[in-house]
Amino acid sequence: MDQDTPVRDTVEKDTIENRENVPYRITVDKNDFVVRLNQQFFQKEAISRFLDFLSVEIVRTRSQATEQEIEQLAKEVKQKAWSRVKDQFFEPV
Repeated sequence: MDQDTPVRDTVEKDTIENRENVPYRITVDKNDFVVRLNQQFFQKEAISRFLDFLSVEIVRTRSQATEQEIEQLAKEVKQKAWSRVKDQFFEPV
């Protein structure tokens, strides 16, 4: 899509029939991407997981950490998480 095309022009050109059959639309408004998702094709929970993934991707791409540092951090997080929840899976001795 041409970045000079205003969002309103794009929406006005769409017919209701076209919008009902399209899973998503991406338009550009100044510095923003505007994403419209058709509810017929997506579940709210799936969209939330996808947005969480995008948030992690932002952190990952901006990170200066090495692969080894990331693996070590992941290991520490898993160990701490397990220590917090393991009592829920085993009876105390």
